[in-house]
Amino acid sequence: MAKLGVGVARILVIDDDPTVRELLRMVLEAEGHRVVEASDGQMGVDLYCNVPPDLIITDINMPRMDGIEVIAEVKNRSPHAKIIVMSSGGKGLDAQFTLAVAADFGVRDAIAKPFTSLEVLAAVREMLA
Repeated sequence: MAKLGVGVARILVIDDDPTVRELLRMVLEAEGHRVVEASDGQMGVDLYCNVPPDLIITDINMPRMDGIEVIAEVKNRSPHAKIIVMSSGGKGLDAQFTLAVAADFGVRDAIAKPFTSLEVLAAVREMLA
């Protein structure tokens, strides 16, 4: 059962790092949410198209389709989709700049890696409220 008044949500986690996906799965499932995982952006978009989740948490730097492309594709299909991005930077860019670019695509919430489980849960609760 979900805690603190937040309903159970279906959350799509998109990250090429299996350790990050596993950590997010454990944190989110402990909160009562159902988690679906994708190991790259293209797989994430495919899963989104099949059964749209209540919330997406996506990394920015990934193979095949990066997080910005995921956001653009999802927002094109569903402008009000709820998305949280996470990034540690990469490609010569720091995390804050990368997350600011995501904001330009309409993403309201971002988490810089490394993150704590409390930061993730606070962002999820706020987005689902």
